Amino acid sequence: MDELYNNPMIQAAKKALTPQQIEEYKRIGEHMYSNTDYHLADVNNVRVKDSNPTDLLIYATQALRAGGDPKDLTEKELSMLVGVYGDKWYEKFDLDENDIPKQVNSIDEAINEVKRQMKDKNLSRQQRRMLERRLNKEKDRMNKDK
Repeated sequence: MDELYNNPMIQAAKKALTPQQIEEYKRIGEHMYSNTDYHLADVNNVRVKDSNPTDLLIYATQALRAGGDPKDLTEKELSMLVGVYGDKWYEKFDLDENDIPKQVNSIDEAINEVKRQMKDKNLSRQQRRMLERRLNKEKDRMNKDK
């Protein structure tokens, strides 16, 4: 952690700031931290407006071209890629069929997939929690579709 604050580049950048810039950064920091209640913040209720299909396609395409993992894309983004480039869209990005996420068709299938992954590896607590969250997300999605 000390490397972050004792970095010569950071120190040089701080020395290069004018007194007006230092005051401006202090003012921004005070405003930012005084207007945020970290104890009451509920990030689960943040509403995100739906993106239009063009934005979804552009985001997904740019993410894949930048080396992003297709498993990080949302279901909507994946369906846009299929809709525009066809069922073998992944070939356009030099990916293999095994690289793309498989559609989960049922809750039982999702549960079995999670159990299989947990048996295949000695997972850390964090990894198990990530899989549990993913399973719960799939359950919620499947329940909404009904």
